[in-house]
Amino acid sequence: MIADAARHASREGSWAVLITSLSTIAWLLPLLSEKSLQAPILIPLATSVVSGMIASTIFLLLVVPFLYTILGDFGLTSVQALDQDTSAHTSRPILTSKPKADVKVS
Repeated sequence: MIADAARHASREGSWAVLITSLSTIAWLLPLLSEKSLQAPILIPLATSVVSGMIASTIFLLLVVPFLYTILGDFGLTSVQALDQDTSAHTSRPILTSKPKADVKVS
């Protein structure tokens, strides 16, 4: 059940993550071949951002679902607890008390 949820979440969210990461990387690639006076400052910046985007994309798409599945095998996560937790938040009213009418605002 946990493995199915991790696979489903990985499939559903992977397209948005991939498109965002690839567009950011593609936007920074021309900066890596820059030859202007600012290039010595901008090339290390672009290299670190591109490397971070690649690493975080791999982490988000592969490592997080894998860890969630492993935690589910050890019984540290449960879909029922997650369902109960989200249903408890949606059933609460936004305002818990009525505003006082005798409060004067100056």
